[in-house]
Amino acid sequence: NEANPVNELILGTQLYGQSWLQGWVTPQLIDSKTHAALRLNLNGSFSSQNIGYNRSVKLHTQGFGNVAACETIAMTDGGLVPLNDTAADANLSSQIDDIEAKLRIVRKIASKQAVKKQPQADAIAEERLENRIRTQFHERLEQQTNEANHRIQNPDATVLSRLGLQRPKRTSWSSPHYLALLWKLQEKTQLAAPVSCPLVVDPTG
Repeated sequence: NEANPVNELILGTQLYGQSWLQGWVTPQLIDSKTHAALRLNLNGSFSSQNIGYNRSVKLHTQGFGNVAACETIAMTDGGLVPLNDTAADANLSSQIDDIEAKLRIVRKIASKQAVKKQPQADAIAEERLENRIRTQFHERLEQQTNEANHRIQNPDATVLSRLGLQRPKRTSWSSPHYLALLWKLQEKTQLAAPVSCPLVVDPTG
């Protein structure tokens, strides 16, 4: 839920205003045998209130539409890694609320030109919105995974180097319904159970 200023030049019209993006991010586990992976899906809505200036003409416009973005995160031994496969899609349209100009004939000409160029202007604005959401979604994801990795890479597990016990080795895998994580605390020369712990899944949790 964030607001951003609008400062765009589209087809000779300089737009100033305010935009709002509201949405929800939901995780989706995906099938991966080498490491656990999940896709983060953003679904939301976009709206804006703008004033455009083109020579002596002043336009009051609104923009609105739906947006979506997604990217995959993998859980490796080094931590969480965004796979940089970000995708974004937007469905944007606009409407002109008012056209201001001193002369009536100028308003009439501006109105005809605005109607003629509106589909092209919407297409340009939609492409720019997709690029902006794609970039911001990836940057925000990188920032949050870096913060998480600082905690993941420093687990509360005692390192007993004199006994040959180093930091736990992490392996993981996932399916569309489950995520499994295994921390290995033994080496071949040490006593250990003959097999790994069974994957116990609590159906209520």
